[in-house]
Amino acid sequence: NNRKVSDLLLENLEGTLWLSAVAMIIATFVGIGLGLIAALRKDSLTDRLIVAFSVIWFSTPSFVMAILIAAVFGYY
Repeated sequence: NNRKVSDLLLENLEGTLWLSAVAMIIATFVGIGLGLIAALRKDSLTDRLIVAFSVIWFSTPSFVMAILIAAVFGYY
């Protein structure tokens, strides 16, 4: 196949940008929503669970999280 690499990259760029934008929008709304819930219920079990989940989620390396997500959602 004699196609240029730049042509292959540009071919899929639009879908990648859409996926990134939608993921960022969803993450923003979920993050703000969970942050508000945690702030409104300060020092409650809900607050502690949200904070603990957030710390674990963000401290786990992305390659480990990818394997876990694939294992959980790969069996449907």
